[in-house]
Amino acid sequence: MSIDVDASEPRSRARWLGVILILVALAALVWQAWVSGVSDELSPASSAESMGKTSLQDMLANVDSAKLGAWAASSATHPAMAASAPLAPGETEICGLGRVKADDAGQPKDMAPIRFAARRARERLLSALASSPDEVARAAGLLLMSAGRPQFADEACDTADCAQRAAPANKPSGRLRSDLVARDALASMALTTRSPKVYALAMNACQSHRKEGVCLQLSPEQWARLDPDNAVPWLYVAADAGDRREAPTAAEALFRVSRAARSDAHWGALTGLVLAKLPAELPILDKVALAGEVLSLEAEALMPFVPASQYCSVAEVRDANRQQVCSAMAEVLVNKGSSLMDVALGTSIGQRAGWPAERLATLQDERDALLQLNDQSAVAQPWSCSGLVRTLNQLTEMGQHGELGAMRRALKLAPEPVAVLARKQRESSALRAASAASSAASKP
Repeated sequence: MSIDVDASEPRSRARWLGVILILVALAALVWQAWVSGVSDELSPASSAESMGKTSLQDMLANVDSAKLGAWAASSATHPAMAASAPLAPGETEICGLGRVKADDAGQPKDMAPIRFAARRARERLLSALASSPDEVARAAGLLLMSAGRPQFADEACDTADCAQRAAPANKPSGRLRSDLVARDALASMALTTRSPKVYALAMNACQSHRKEGVCLQLSPEQWARLDPDNAVPWLYVAADAGDRREAPTAAEALFRVSRAARSDAHWGALTGLVLAKLPAELPILDKVALAGEVLSLEAEALMPFVPASQYCSVAEVRDANRQQVCSAMAEVLVNKGSSLMDVALGTSIGQRAGWPAERLATLQDERDALLQLNDQSAVAQPWSCSGLVRTLNQLTEMGQHGELGAMRRALKLAPEPVAVLARKQRESSALRAASAASSAASKP
């Protein structure tokens, strides 16, 4: 039995999260259809859910997370929910706007109204975050500004007003503007913070700019000092040490991973914070459109899993001491991780470290069952009012229980057992593979 994971790829959770992201077209360019992620049932499901819930509640400190549930409940009575006549071929529906032309995938051909809705929500949100007394909320606002959709970004405007506003800022001197200034401001905030959450957001903003501006002064070592019981900053310490060819430092960092109390990159917490801070009266289209952009931003965060995978390669785990550390590391990632990526890497390392075949089979079954749930949850009209309500409910679930917690809750509530879902997924995968092979063979 082989369970492989591409540890350098940040998208291993994508297939399950398609339950949400298939409804968010703006995120489709980020999330690709591959997954090596698996989840572990060795710990009680309630413990896993509690772990994910505690992590996200901690991340969303001082944010009224009850607003998420209130929105989901109130959206169920949305006035535009009334059933409409069947759509014609090549049509889809956008909530509040009506019927529009659709592409072959069923998405609107013209995404300008959705981009405009996201921009409208973004403007409301940034004002609220900037004035928040919560340091994490202010840091989140700076991260969103640094991530790249300022009013004068080099992207096509959807309206004449937008173009008029953007024109003065398109001068060369305008390049040193809100995105760069926000990134430096966030990095400066991290230099004096005592909050590991703020530091994590700054590291996210600086991940592709580590040698630029104030980002130069940030380090994984300081992040690990602020959050020593979290495996994630230690993974970054190991990656940096590997780049410097400092093998002992990398080995020490990975040993700290193997002893960590949790592995939590707080994936999904930024989206939950954004939704909790948006005005309740904002149209549901605006909320979900912006959530799609934020999910895309979170998905772009690269996790430094490659050093851990290399450290625990098949050849390396032949050493008894290395095998012991790697097995403990795998236990942390699988049992104390908060994301599908954690358990994907943990399972792969556990397999190399000699975990029993029965345990690996259980993990494989759950992985396949989750993929099948994703396939069964596809929505024909993702931007319709009913589709958006469903998305908001799912985002609420993720905000309350975390990624793994929400996944396991969905699996627990599924009408079919894990074994049946897993079998269906393998059968459908085999059919797809056979169809692809037949198509390839028929080509000249």
